Amino acid sequence: MRQLEKKIIKGVYFFETRQILLQLIIRLMAVISFSLGGILLGVIIVQELIQQQTFDVLELFFEDLGIIRENIGEVIATFFQEAPIVEIILSIFAMITTSFLVLKFSQNFSRVKNKVNSIIKFWFVH
Repeated sequence: MRQLEKKIIKGVYFFETRQILLQLIIRLMAVISFSLGGILLGVIIVQELIQQQTFDVLELFFEDLGIIRENIGEVIATFFQEAPIVEIILSIFAMITTSFLVLKFSQNFSRVKNKVNSIIKFWFVH
């Protein structure tokens, strides 16, 4: 009977180990991919704005305060017309998703840490 109990417990721990490792790998890959995607889209946005010379309009802000007050609406309108909206939306989505995943992982960190510790104790102490 003892052998059967050990075999069942070992099977349960094997299943839990596989499940925890799979969850950690999937979460880590999701955070890395969304982070890299957001950064890559940010770089593409900046390159496109530099290519279109949109940042030249922002040089107006180094001028007199009166000029800024007179032309702020036109500068903002020009900036938004020339900005790559789809890439900006995708970049914001990627960064929000990354933040959400990191927040959820940090909230569940103690539970995951306890599971990993118990699995380590079972596999390496026994």
